Amino acid sequence: MRADARRNYEQILAAAEAEVARAGADASLEEIARRAGVGSATLHRHFPSRQSLLEAVFHDRVVALCDRAHQLAAAGDDPGRALADWLRELAAYGATTRGLAKSLLGGTPSGPSGTPNGPSGTPSTTASGPSSTPSTTAGGPGGTPGTTANGPSSTPNTTAGGPGGTPGTTANGPSGTPNTTANGPGGSPSTTASTCEALLVEAGDELLRPAQAAGAVRPEVTIVDLLTLVNAVSLATETSPDAGAEAARLATLALDGVRPRL
Repeated sequence: MRADARRNYEQILAAAEAEVARAGADASLEEIARRAGVGSATLHRHFPSRQSLLEAVFHDRVVALCDRAHQLAAAGDDPGRALADWLRELAAYGATTRGLAKSLLGGTPSGPSGTPNGPSGTPSTTASGPSSTPSTTAGGPGGTPGTTANGPSSTPNTTAGGPGGTPGTTANGPSGTPNTTANGPGGSPSTTASTCEALLVEAGDELLRPAQAAGAVRPEVTIVDLLTLVNAVSLATETSPDAGAEAARLATLALDGVRPRL
């Protein structure tokens, strides 16, 4: 790995963290490149999409939230309370960390049936073709046929080849090599392979399962349901004067609806 590539990557990431904190998830990529002292082409070589850049910006903070979920699960206390506490913390953190809640809308976690969700969190079993119309059999440019192929927009695909014809399990980067979030320095696949939302799904499910087994949460509720709920609360309250407290309060009200009906 070249030292200049590593330096560019770190400068882009530092500039992105500052600009997203200032302007939110819609921060200008051109401004981020300018702050980092690199060209737009260099930025896109490391981060092929806005979403991949946001994933890198928030990855470590999301890992800390997941660690908190693991701690609560390991404590073995009231499972219903542990789940509710974590979801309230997540809602409050999303409301006070500019750009986080909106960035999660771009993730592709697995829904209840294990199929990827689209940007709005709604289940999607087929990907888009070149003109964003659903395609169930076509492969990407140069790719072999697949059941969930994607077009040339580098959106996730599970079976079809990418623009270079090589198979990818999620999105393919500019050169057709598989990657799931950002490319690391020099264009190599990043170690942050899972999306932030996928990490939260896995961590939250560790709390949801025992809560359901204890009868504290209705059996049909999924972790994607709960994450969608608290993310909406975060988005709705992030401009409130006391965003964290307001998000926690509204999350508490919303979570009353997941308790079993008497």
